[in-house]
Amino acid sequence: MNLTSSLKSLRPLMFTVGAQAVVSAASFLSGLVLLRLSTTEQYGYFVLMNTSVLFVLAVQGGFFQPQSVRVARQENPELRGLLIGGLLKTHRRIALITFLSSVLVLGLGTLIGLIRPALALLILGILLACFRAMIREVQRTILMACRDLPDVLKADTVYGFVLVGGVYLVTLSLSDWAGAAAAVVLALAATGASHVCRHALYRQGAKHNETVPPVTLRELAHIGSWGFAGSVVQWTFTQGYTYVVAAQLGATALAAISATRLLLMPINLLSGGLAQFIMPAAAQWLNRYPLSQVVRRLATAALLLLVATSLYSVLMWQMRDFIFGTLMHKHFDDRDGLLLLWIVVFSITVVRDIMGYILAARLKYRILSTITLFSAAAAIMVTLLCLGPFGGRGALFGLLTGEILNLLGILGAIWWALVGQKQENRIAANTLQGPAE
Repeated sequence: MNLTSSLKSLRPLMFTVGAQAVVSAASFLSGLVLLRLSTTEQYGYFVLMNTSVLFVLAVQGGFFQPQSVRVARQENPELRGLLIGGLLKTHRRIALITFLSSVLVLGLGTLIGLIRPALALLILGILLACFRAMIREVQRTILMACRDLPDVLKADTVYGFVLVGGVYLVTLSLSDWAGAAAAVVLALAATGASHVCRHALYRQGAKHNETVPPVTLRELAHIGSWGFAGSVVQWTFTQGYTYVVAAQLGATALAAISATRLLLMPINLLSGGLAQFIMPAAAQWLNRYPLSQVVRRLATAALLLLVATSLYSVLMWQMRDFIFGTLMHKHFDDRDGLLLLWIVVFSITVVRDIMGYILAARLKYRILSTITLFSAAAAIMVTLLCLGPFGGRGALFGLLTGEILNLLGILGAIWWALVGQKQENRIAANTLQGPAE
């Protein structure tokens, strides 16, 4: 293989990393702007808003991520266009009905006095951000499955510029409401990116006329019900701690945990971006290669990402005084202890993510959901036990427990699948040799 063909084969990965780098930079810079120019409390509200968006996307991803595998495996352009069109039509209806229903409930709650008007405005901004983020994310996921990575990069660039610029402007003009205003900015950024994605999907052959049959809820539930359950449970122990910390320790304590996490967010976002590249690739590899070869490929990718995580973590550790003191202008108690715990958590998470794609590509969502459920139960129990005596560290002790158990469960399931494949190959070989004897 010559240099030109080698570089060509790396182009998809480079586009994926580039797109995720843009999103990572936008997330980091917007959080940094809020920390530097606004109050710690407003940054805490911004974190809660982001957590709500992540929850909605996790619920959505559980249903629609398996459908992206179907898109990746569909090689007929006409059928793939119909499938994409049907997915977009169904998703648009679900997202719109969910948004309008939520706004109606919010309005009724405000009218009868259950929700204060100021809080209602904040919730309305979060609902709008969730709605537009849902549209953007499903379009982006389908483009990833179609390998239209240059357009993904374009859309993410639009998203990044609007998000960072908008957060900077609202923080300067609405400092006391910066957390809430940032929700509206996120909605605008997602809308701009969605416009780019939509036109790219039409170029991919997506059918968008009224005659396209939508994907039925039964079809979504048939494959996605276990993925949905797993996604919700996964969010519970990886993101749900924010509400527990905010309720028991306050928004300031949550800001300390989230600010130290902010330094490592590029790792998390890079891992999430690679998921949308690796998942369809793993699905295609399983059609062409034996399971053992796919496992080796993803294990190599996990090792490389772990090395990158370690190098980046060392860099952030060396720069921590400069980042917190000079850039953020913030001081947090137990900063170094929280940062070290986050480094360990992220190191395990990146390996768990990539190895979990093997089970996801084989549509083993029931197994993944079961593993995640037990891991989440242990994580929540440890968090509740440790939050009192250890403060913010207690939440990370819970996360660490859940990630370790999750990784061990996934590796055990992969090992069991490899054993089953060897037995099947042995039986098939004996069957072929029987008539010859």
